[in-house]
Amino acid sequence: MTNFASNVKITYHKPSYYRIFTVATVELMIAGISHHTARIDERSAVAWNNTDIVNLRATLNQQPWISEHIILSTCNRTEIICLASEHNLVDWCVGIGMPKHAIYLRKNLDAIYHILRTLTGLDSKIIGETEIVGQYKQAIQAAHKQHTCKKKLYGLLNRCIHLARTIRHQTNLKIESLSEHVFHRITHDWPDISQSSILFIGAGHVIKQHLERINNMKNKPRCALVCRHPEQHRHLEKTFGIHVAGTDDMSTLLATHQCVISATNSKGYVISNALRKSLKQQPKLYFDLAIPSDIEYDASENIYQLDDLGPKNTDQSTSSHTEMLIRQEAIMLQQQLQLQEHADLIQSFRKRWLDEACRLTKVTSDHPEKKSDMLQLLHVKMQRIHKHLRITTAPDHPERNLCITQYAKTLLHAPTLHIKTIVSQGNKRAIQNLQSLLQQNVSNANAQ
Repeated sequence: MTNFASNVKITYHKPSYYRIFTVATVELMIAGISHHTARIDERSAVAWNNTDIVNLRATLNQQPWISEHIILSTCNRTEIICLASEHNLVDWCVGIGMPKHAIYLRKNLDAIYHILRTLTGLDSKIIGETEIVGQYKQAIQAAHKQHTCKKKLYGLLNRCIHLARTIRHQTNLKIESLSEHVFHRITHDWPDISQSSILFIGAGHVIKQHLERINNMKNKPRCALVCRHPEQHRHLEKTFGIHVAGTDDMSTLLATHQCVISATNSKGYVISNALRKSLKQQPKLYFDLAIPSDIEYDASENIYQLDDLGPKNTDQSTSSHTEMLIRQEAIMLQQQLQLQEHADLIQSFRKRWLDEACRLTKVTSDHPEKKSDMLQLLHVKMQRIHKHLRITTAPDHPERNLCITQYAKTLLHAPTLHIKTIVSQGNKRAIQNLQSLLQQNVSNANAQ
């Protein structure tokens, strides 16, 4: 008795053969550094701007071991999220400047779990912050536009964003922001914040987040803003009722304000030690919210950086519930990814079985008296498949006068579910068994 597709004529193309039958080694991987593993100065070395990221994406896309990727670069983390076939990712990250001791590597289920923790804000310095969602979306869209994030990774990451939003809603995870923690510290020194004066340096989204918070206050502090191109930001004077000045007025404004909040994208110091020492009157508090740092300072001075801000305590019950939901969703996403990875394998198995049923149907049309024999032949062939795949249940016996094609489809139900279960669990040995079965049938078919 021959195997189930042994007599089917198959057009054999070597590239398709390897695409279908080679064991898939592509894995979801994340390599990077974050506020958990690297100091601010270490993160500053890989705080890339948009031009840097475009060039890095092009370089990474040329690596033979990577198929899709995005690059996420924020104040708190720099990560490569990708589908890759080898573990060269860490070495590549070291080569572009990430400190090796601070690099973490997450793969497959751990990678999905990490993405969901990041998107829900559980992995952030400010627990529950939502800014990371927008940063993820920008990274995905930029990579998609550059054709480095394609169908599989694009779909997975967008599914993660949707799930993170759902998890936040289900757990009522408290949404916090950086500005909330900055102003909490300011009101520690000035309980009546209207008695304080704040100088903002920069005009990006971080500074605007703080200005919007002030705009909602009943008693507002006196504020001014310094930036490199004040003429482009005059609208802020009307929107927030603040004075906007250029960098030439920096010294004067530093000497007349009690608190400084700086968040620029400058590569060097905006406020040097020499500048601060030249002031007749120093601001009492500095907040350096930039990566790389905007302010040069000594360790003993009253300057707060990003790593100094954040909650001292979190709601453990809410966090635990969120972690539980993330684990559940991560497992489901991993199973979907495995099924997607081996979709060609499952479809090929089903097609070859149904092709065999068609062949036997043609035999029956020429020799109706052999129908019972053909049904029994299908049953025997499926018994062999069950044995090969180690399916414990036996295939159903055919009823008299049953349609061969219908019987073949009925027999497919059990092995298809079994294969999907094995594939979704990532059981490589079982996947190899199926690949071996199909490979043997292709060899037999081409020998005919």
